[in-house]
Amino acid sequence: TLKRSYGLASRVAGMLVEPPLMAPAQDLDVLWVGNIRRVKRPDRVLWLASRMPQVRFHMVGGALPGEEPLYRQVRDAAAACANLTFHGGLSYADTCSLYGRARLLLNTSDVEGFPNTYLQAWVRGVPVVTLIDPDRVIEREGLGFAARTTDQFVGAIAALLASPDARQAAGERCRGYMARNFADDAILSTYLDTFARAMHAGRPDIEGMPSREVPHA
Repeated sequence: TLKRSYGLASRVAGMLVEPPLMAPAQDLDVLWVGNIRRVKRPDRVLWLASRMPQVRFHMVGGALPGEEPLYRQVRDAAAACANLTFHGGLSYADTCSLYGRARLLLNTSDVEGFPNTYLQAWVRGVPVVTLIDPDRVIEREGLGFAARTTDQFVGAIAALLASPDARQAAGERCRGYMARNFADDAILSTYLDTFARAMHAGRPDIEGMPSREVPHA
């Protein structure tokens, strides 16, 4: 559309991520955030909680149309699990408060793009344990652990929770990565530069529309 309307090449801009106002005490072991649908594999959280009774898991997620039976299954199974708290759907603000309290963020999906949940965790210094590592950024930057099997989940979660020093070092790498790549100035400069180029180029008439405003009768 930029090319057609303005003669300009499009550009990829990053996502703005709101930094936390404060750093609360990290009193939640593992946090999972996502819509309750099959591709997100919430069943894996239930499996991990059963395998790791000493770890406190927290799940946040609402039901999607057509996935209500799965939502009820996960909710009811979580209620029967002593070390798993199911919060259901929460507001953005309430979810952000949980990110800040988490020691680890867990992702169990079979398929993802680049989850916004990663950015919300990393900006708070929370490492991610996941099966999905976009462009191998987690492995390359040391932002948590990219598991290849569910059994590796258990080892990675246990190791990071058992070592505050390793978790803190990973958290510092997470904050550094966000500061380098997602600072407001860096993200907004792409938008502002594109807007400036578009304004300078001017907008040609759009095919099928009048070239000037039609006055009201």
